[in-house]
Amino acid sequence: MNTLERIQAFEELIQYSEREQQFLGTGNPLAPILIIGKESADNAKDEEAIDKHICNNVKAVKDCFYNCDLANLYLQVHPKHAGSTWNIYQKLIDYILYEKQQEREMGSPLPFGVWSYVTEMNNTASPKTKNAEDRLRPDYFRHRFFLDFPVVVLACSDYIQNVPGNWQINDIFQVTYDVGNGEYSNYSQGNRFYTHRSSDSKRLVIHTRQLSMNVSEDMLRDMADVIRGHLLKWGKFPFKRL
Repeated sequence: MNTLERIQAFEELIQYSEREQQFLGTGNPLAPILIIGKESADNAKDEEAIDKHICNNVKAVKDCFYNCDLANLYLQVHPKHAGSTWNIYQKLIDYILYEKQQEREMGSPLPFGVWSYVTEMNNTASPKTKNAEDRLRPDYFRHRFFLDFPVVVLACSDYIQNVPGNWQINDIFQVTYDVGNGEYSNYSQGNRFYTHRSSDSKRLVIHTRQLSMNVSEDMLRDMADVIRGHLLKWGKFPFKRL
């Protein structure tokens, strides 16, 4: 899609999400990277609170979009505190943008939401996965808006599957696993990621764990190298300021 088509697709998604009460997310809808986590960390304790959380998110996105104020949508994305999932998203984007440590230390202070769009696989909210209500919605990501991102990071572990008899990643994102070189697992326990690509190789989908506590720094660096290499190959890097 060109920029206008991506904007039109995002408008369709806003309308669909409002109608079907689907959490939209936040960040830059024109960015090259889509990050899909597990669920929002907000403390919604019952059905009414979850529905209000979704409604507030959709309204905020809708207001930014129709007021031609997308910058407000993605500049509000800041890591809340050290060790949070958003902090690690920021670190991943910094590793992608700045290959060397010195470059990262002198890099842009802009939040990761400028370079990515972030949403969740679970249509609910909870600070802890073990307490989250199960509202998984993999089919939500069949929307053409999501399928236009050159890079998708599925940081949601077993919330989505790609196993014999249940090829959700392949089917939903129209990709196939990189047989022979798609597994990156030489890290500490619980840290690994898998790569998948579209038939024309222009779209990269990475499936990994939730990017929260105890994430391997080596894994983040390797993931960033794979993403940067893909974006370089297809002329999507360095990122344009959007």
